[in-house]
Amino acid sequence: MQLSKLLASGPVVLTFYRGAWCPYCNILLQGLSRSKAAFEKYDAQIIAVTPQTSDKSEAQQSEKALAFPLLSDLDNKVMKAYKVHF
Repeated sequence: MQLSKLLASGPVVLTFYRGAWCPYCNILLQGLSRSKAAFEKYDAQIIAVTPQTSDKSEAQQSEKALAFPLLSDLDNKVMKAYKVHF
């Protein structure tokens, strides 16, 4: 997935989170999911990036009924590029 291609369709809400194990991250993701309709008024898409494996993200997405993609960044390459890796 390329951010530049997504931006061609409209605004993007890009968030990074540590993983399904993080309670604060789950609060954030659930808040974004509840607010999805407000973002859609502006044709904005929500994308979340995590260093966890895609199978964990799929389980989390299903369990929490998240209505946006959870993308895996296993080597933290994307997080490092945005300077949010620590």
